[in-house]
Amino acid sequence: MNAFRVIKSLFFIVSGIILIWITVQKIDYSDFNLAIQACYSWKVFPILITSIGVVLVRAKRWQLLFKNQDVSVSITTLFHVLNIGYLVNFAVPRLGELSRTFLLKNNQQIPFKKSIATIIFERLSDLIVLVFILLIAIILEYFLQYGVITHLVSGVQLNRFKVLILLGFLLVLAGFIIYFWTIIKEKSGIWAQELIHYFSRLITMKDKQAFLVLTLGIWVGFYLMTMLWIFIFPDTTQLSLYACFEVMLVGVLARTLPIQAGSAGAYHFAVSNAFIYFGLTQSKAFTMALMIHGFQSILTILLGILSYIWYIYQQRNA
Repeated sequence: MNAFRVIKSLFFIVSGIILIWITVQKIDYSDFNLAIQACYSWKVFPILITSIGVVLVRAKRWQLLFKNQDVSVSITTLFHVLNIGYLVNFAVPRLGELSRTFLLKNNQQIPFKKSIATIIFERLSDLIVLVFILLIAIILEYFLQYGVITHLVSGVQLNRFKVLILLGFLLVLAGFIIYFWTIIKEKSGIWAQELIHYFSRLITMKDKQAFLVLTLGIWVGFYLMTMLWIFIFPDTTQLSLYACFEVMLVGVLARTLPIQAGSAGAYHFAVSNAFIYFGLTQSKAFTMALMIHGFQSILTILLGILSYIWYIYQQRNA
């Protein structure tokens, strides 16, 4: 199993590096310098506030899930634990969720099963919303007779190399699923029954409306984190709200790939091509993708480090 983990990690790391290299090759550095200069303005402040606000809303939603498990934990603690988890995910995808359970166990003595149940529930909820939004995008594209998703799919021309890459990805994905299914079967028993019990309590929660409102707020924040960037650069102000919606969706889909550094490479490639479809030049499109991803990456690292310092301080004073 260790060999499988190494192969999987190497596969996604190499894929990300290749896609980043493709991105960098297509950037005119005069556009990049102008973009950097534009970021030294008050226009970045709303993006910063929105990004932090999304984490706060996620912390509030997580607090609501714990409330339905009869667990009391402050939103401040959950905010910092989320930031640390995102930092861990930035280095090792999917490990951040597990680290959150350990942090809460050490800091708040919350049982692993209760934490894991809330994390699985919120992940499944976000997945359902993502599928729903994707269906909306497909329907809109059908009636509008155009759209970035249709363009990206129709523009794919397969050759032997691309088929091999696709088959390799599917094999890795299949191995990933089989690996976790084996673990679930091995660990099934009383532990799994208790986890299912905690999860079922969340399904029958009393605060469903509040949970839905907070979930909607998170996804509105995701949209704003993309849309607000178009007001920073003169060449992007002509983009429509629908275009921003499509770019946001493509970016979220790219971030679901387990690639280090926030799906680096995959995000740049997908988002830049979406911007190109909506009229940006190749250089400006790749610059936009690089700026959006770079800003969020820096913020993730800074918040993660500050939250880890907070966590260490809390542990020493406990």
